Amino acid sequence: MSSNQTNAIVIPIYKESLSVYEQISLEQCFRIFKGLDIVAVKPVQLQTTDKRFTKVITFENAYFENVFGYNRLMLSSTFYAAFQDYPYILIYQLDAFVFSNQLDYWCSKKYDYIGAPWFYDKGHQSTFKKLKEAFRSYWHRRYNIKGKDGKPALDKQLNKMVGNGGFSLRKTDTFFKICEKYKTQITEYEDKENSIFNEDIFFSIELNRKTNTLKIPSYKEAVNFAIETCPEIAIELNDGKLPFGCHAWEKNLKFWKDKIEDFHYKLT
Repeated sequence: MSSNQTNAIVIPIYKESLSVYEQISLEQCFRIFKGLDIVAVKPVQLQTTDKRFTKVITFENAYFENVFGYNRLMLSSTFYAAFQDYPYILIYQLDAFVFSNQLDYWCSKKYDYIGAPWFYDKGHQSTFKKLKEAFRSYWHRRYNIKGKDGKPALDKQLNKMVGNGGFSLRKTDTFFKICEKYKTQITEYEDKENSIFNEDIFFSIELNRKTNTLKIPSYKEAVNFAIETCPEIAIELNDGKLPFGCHAWEKNLKFWKDKIEDFHYKLT
């Protein structure tokens, strides 16, 4: 671990050949976080030749084969035990993009978990309708209300909740203890039949349904940290300012293109 800092950026890598956008994401990470500990996590079978990583940590191949394997990895205490020397880790998937180095600032907030808030564009709503929508979302989250298909309505459970795990800050010791304590509940999230809920929803929604198990900021504060869905809505909430980072930017390329090209990358 570098002597001049105490937290780490963690990049999951599962393939040798990166797309152009993934290469941009990786390059920006090394550029913005120069001098900090940047750690690759990868499957056993993958050979990593990029010498810029501070270290490379290897896990079983099965964890990187699909989203279900990745969920198991991120919900395992073994994963967080590998980073016990770091108070916080920033998960930086290769569809993320960081705009500035705010890592120490967000770590100083002492939250357990931060990710980009989820937004579902409801269009223009009256004050009454907004209140009704907020109550309905609260009710669906608290009691995990299912629809006729037997699945939760994500737009009701996730709207204005924090947040997505693709660019997320996690308090390492807290996550280790959570993964140990809630092993029974975690098995439900490892089941392919329940794949509608990924690992980030376990931490952001499931654990806090009825009690505040994890300390998580409000969506209004979290848009300063990261943006993913409905970027037009999120950036307006952030008074037009860029956040610390964004996730899944290629899905909203029209919105992010000029902002990323300001860093001298060429997007097509």
